[in-house]
Amino acid sequence: MIETLSGTKETVNYLGDSTIRLYDNIEAENYPLHWHSSLEIIMPIENIYTVYCNDEEYVLQEGDILIISSGVLHQLTAPSKGRRYIIIADLSQLNSLNEFNTLVGILSPIVHITPNNSPKIVKRLQILINNIVNEYGNASLYRDTVMYTILLSIFTIIGRNHAIEEIFPRTNSSKQMEYSTVFLTVCNYINNHFNENITLEQVADLAGFSKYHFSRIFKQYSDVSFYQYLNKTRIMHATSLLRNPAISINTVSQQCGFTSMSAFIRMFKIQKGCTPSEYKGMYLQRREIQEHK
Repeated sequence: MIETLSGTKETVNYLGDSTIRLYDNIEAENYPLHWHSSLEIIMPIENIYTVYCNDEEYVLQEGDILIISSGVLHQLTAPSKGRRYIIIADLSQLNSLNEFNTLVGILSPIVHITPNNSPKIVKRLQILINNIVNEYGNASLYRDTVMYTILLSIFTIIGRNHAIEEIFPRTNSSKQMEYSTVFLTVCNYINNHFNENITLEQVADLAGFSKYHFSRIFKQYSDVSFYQYLNKTRIMHATSLLRNPAISINTVSQQCGFTSMSAFIRMFKIQKGCTPSEYKGMYLQRREIQEHK
């Protein structure tokens, strides 16, 4: 399945002009530790499938859904027999959608959806993934547009149901709604102002909480601290800008709110496992491969 691998960096070879790749995978092959700039969705159809990410083991049963964010190191172990759908999608063109960026931030780095932890939504998500599979097999007009519409539906369902319900399982509904509304407001504010020198105190005041109460609620909701989320948002936008050959790495650093190039390079390497220049080179190499097909 991994067609182009340099070290741990996989260059996804999309077909034609599409930026979505589907693998109806039956290969009894283990895939080494790797990462790519695209998002990945895995759903086993027959037998189990094991994924390792951030020192965690995810054993996927039939019908489970695993979503791996872009830039996340992971490796895969397949049984001798089995089948699974693997969808890889370039989401860079969706970065301009405020709420989509918030969803990606909530779901990062990995989400494992099962009938046990998400009984209200797992069937709907399975149907949507099968719809992508069916659409991918057609040569219909606007095929990619339809598939991206389905992907957005998947993320919307997860954002509205899974994230809020699983993060606040013991909170009464009114308080849950209050916290979730505040959190989405804060995330949208970060997405609009990530290139500015925003602080914890400033955003806590926006939310109407003390910085200590806000920090606790934010960490409970997003599983990362405010500053970790801010840096993750900055790096997410940086990856989009780095794909433009006309924009220098120094300009990307400045436009994403980093106070120095060294801070940008350090944070980028922490989150993506490579330097900004390596990432830029990998993306341009992939584009050259596509252009010469």
